[in-house]
Amino acid sequence: MESKTFSMEPDESDLGKQAWIEKAMQDRRSEWTEAKQLTIFCGSWNVNGKKPKDDCRTWLMPVEEKQVLPDLVCLGFQEVVDLNAQSLLVDHNVSANWQEHLGKTKLMDNTFDDQYILVKTVHLVGLLMLVYVRKNLKGRNSDFANICKRLRLKTKRAEEKIGDHNFTFWIGDLNYRLTSNDLTEVYQDIKEGNIGRLLRFDQLLIERAEKRVFQGWKEGDILFYPTYKYQTGTDLYERREDKKKRFPAWCDRIQWKLDPEVKGIAAKLKYYRRAEQKQSDHKPVMTWHDCTAQRVISKAKSKVLEDIARQFDKWENNQIPQVALNRNNLNFSDVRFERPQTEIVIVENIGKSIAQYYFASGASREGSKGWLKVAPNGGYIPPGHKVKLKINAHVTAKTASELNQGTGKLQTMLVFRLKCGRKDDLGKDYYITINGTYLRSAYGCSLEYLVRNPMPVRAVDPNTKVHPESVLTLPKELWRLVDYIYRKGMDEEDLFLTSGDENEIGDIRECLDTGRGFSSFGIHSMAEAFIQFLVSLKNPVFPMKFIDEMHSDSNLSDFCKQALLNLTPIHYNAFVYVISFLREVLKHSASNKLTADKIIPLFAKCLFHYTPGAAERLQNMRQKPYIVLNQYLTSPDFVAKS
Repeated sequence: MESKTFSMEPDESDLGKQAWIEKAMQDRRSEWTEAKQLTIFCGSWNVNGKKPKDDCRTWLMPVEEKQVLPDLVCLGFQEVVDLNAQSLLVDHNVSANWQEHLGKTKLMDNTFDDQYILVKTVHLVGLLMLVYVRKNLKGRNSDFANICKRLRLKTKRAEEKIGDHNFTFWIGDLNYRLTSNDLTEVYQDIKEGNIGRLLRFDQLLIERAEKRVFQGWKEGDILFYPTYKYQTGTDLYERREDKKKRFPAWCDRIQWKLDPEVKGIAAKLKYYRRAEQKQSDHKPVMTWHDCTAQRVISKAKSKVLEDIARQFDKWENNQIPQVALNRNNLNFSDVRFERPQTEIVIVENIGKSIAQYYFASGASREGSKGWLKVAPNGGYIPPGHKVKLKINAHVTAKTASELNQGTGKLQTMLVFRLKCGRKDDLGKDYYITINGTYLRSAYGCSLEYLVRNPMPVRAVDPNTKVHPESVLTLPKELWRLVDYIYRKGMDEEDLFLTSGDENEIGDIRECLDTGRGFSSFGIHSMAEAFIQFLVSLKNPVFPMKFIDEMHSDSNLSDFCKQALLNLTPIHYNAFVYVISFLREVLKHSASNKLTADKIIPLFAKCLFHYTPGAAERLQNMRQKPYIVLNQYLTSPDFVAKS
């Protein structure tokens, strides 16, 4: 068979592959099915909790149909048990009772059981459904049994759960009543056989006409009297004075629906009527349909399915985005603190569809430990176009601490991922290997580490534990920075408030890390290097937890004295050293134009690692860290003793 082409409609683009193939199969249904004639009998009966008793022959086989038997019989029973709490706790075996009773019913020369085989039973509290097929249908028995066994009301959208099959029959006691308020007039119409007049009051017909229920469903013309409510055991409506007055009604109904998307199926109603059983207060109803169904040709279906799947795979392969990376191994050598390095990766779309990409595994914005950044971190690449990815290795105060403690190796993997357009499809991954070396720095270290290493940081083997006989009083790096500023910059206007030169600051860090002597650096560059050093420390010189202990009723001087005593010796020495230096700086205010208020916000960040939030910024200098630092900088209680 020649392969047929097919296209994807716009509203089908969100379908999964399997759902799309199923729809394509339906579009080519005529190639793997053939028309077969089928007769279907449906019956519905509310038995009012009564056990089977009446002969069901007139229900299952009306007199004029006695020479013909339907192929499929579907019987729905309601109220097969009394609907009370006690009854619901008891197993009444109602399904077996009704099966046995129906099986003994005479149909032509044989019993019902001789003519039919039960293929499906559903029992839910007071509801019972029995589905039978004729035994003389040869191979169709197994077809029906298989269909019923696999029957599922399962689709993507809830509103399609009912009516999503080629033939759907809705049978049962729907409990629709008459809207008439004149009971006498209703009985008069029944007596005169004026069924048409009564139907004007039928709630179901009214609601359907108003398009509120059962849209798309069909029902045969009602030519029989209301099926409810009768005196049990009689053909009389319930009109006894000692009983509750009820209007007769067509409660028991049968409706059907065909799948409009399936071609070649039909259901022609032969009759819609009621039977005259007397054991219940309802009369049963039944329909007979002459149907044209579609029989599946298994071999043809397999061939069509294979053809569609093959074409779909071909189409899908054309839609899969394809890119080429000009490199997938990057090396960053000798990365230094706050000296970012950038490598370029060029990605070209070599496919036929637009490529959407992003970086997976958290690497979209920051890579391993936060020292790697990518820009752009996601986007689209049209066919034939290229995008330039900037891979940036940048070690900052947030990431330097851990790198300083390790071997200095920079290793990670970026996952460049293509998105294939469907939520459940992760797309194709391309891996970019990152390697590099980090030149360790005093920036990002702890005070404890620095005072225990008399050698420059770069000269210390990170794999060797240092056990010095004595520790330094101060980190040598801190002393060198302060000493330079003290000797050359105390009178520099706006000291600490003017930015330095980035290149010079980098060279200053290099001198500190290697032990090389300072050359003639600008004083503002040295001051900013000093600020960066304090901010980058793994732990603040003066932990904020001590400041948080201050209360509004605390004596400020006593609190600050006690807080100093709470510091470890290493942090105490560093803090007192910096405070003493800053007090000396403020003595030169006439020339450097500095005041305590000007430098307190900056050095609260340096010494306490304190960054105020929006609410704290509104308090200005009334924030606790500022109050404490002001006390240390200006109070005579903390003048260094000579």
